[in-house]
Amino acid sequence: VHVERTGDVIVVYVGSAPIAQLTTTDALAAGDPSLDVHADAVAAQLRKAIKAEKERTALANRILSVSLVVVFGLIVLYLLRRIGDLAERGNHWVEDNPHRIPAVRVRTLTLLTPAAFRSAVALSISTARWLSQFAIVYVWLLAALGLFEATRGYTDKLNGYIVGPFVSLTSRIATMLPITVVVLIAGLVMAIVLRVIGLFFESVKSGATMIEWLPPDLAQPTSILTRIGLVLTTLVFAAPVLT
Repeated sequence: VHVERTGDVIVVYVGSAPIAQLTTTDALAAGDPSLDVHADAVAAQLRKAIKAEKERTALANRILSVSLVVVFGLIVLYLLRRIGDLAERGNHWVEDNPHRIPAVRVRTLTLLTPAAFRSAVALSISTARWLSQFAIVYVWLLAALGLFEATRGYTDKLNGYIVGPFVSLTSRIATMLPITVVVLIAGLVMAIVLRVIGLFFESVKSGATMIEWLPPDLAQPTSILTRIGLVLTTLVFAAPVLT
């Protein structure tokens, strides 16, 4: 807020916008001894009003931020509970249907027995549960810190403490492994995944596994399309990395 005099007229500005044009008549009507005193009084009132508006806006933003943190916290709690329920259902299904989990073979070589495969599936479910829950809580924490000016700087520090070491470790491992080893590992993993998909759809075709949305007569073409799509997707994402 500032004032500028032009002859017998004083204009009060907020920034570059003119707010009021004052004359001696205005000063006399307000009971001020001079036009300069009256202009300073008007400028002081404007500064006070702007300060009050800024404080009101800041308070409203803080209330909104706290409300968002609480609402998102409730959503996080629901998601955590939902993920736990899904993980428990998955573990119960593995325990109740051991005959539906086949061995993992590459041609005549048995890589995993059914019991070992069941243990791997159970371990994968538990690992996925904890990782997903941690990721949800971590994202909520970053969002909550980013909503407040006083804690916004801690988001970069938190990323540096938690995400930074994993990124650094991954990059170091990637640079240490020869590209040939990476290709061999990726090919072996792809072969195992394709074999598992084939066994799954074969069990659907034979009737050992029942799926509501997939009739047995469509299991074989669905298996072929799924494996082709998996191979193409792998090539699309792996080619830039390898080259």
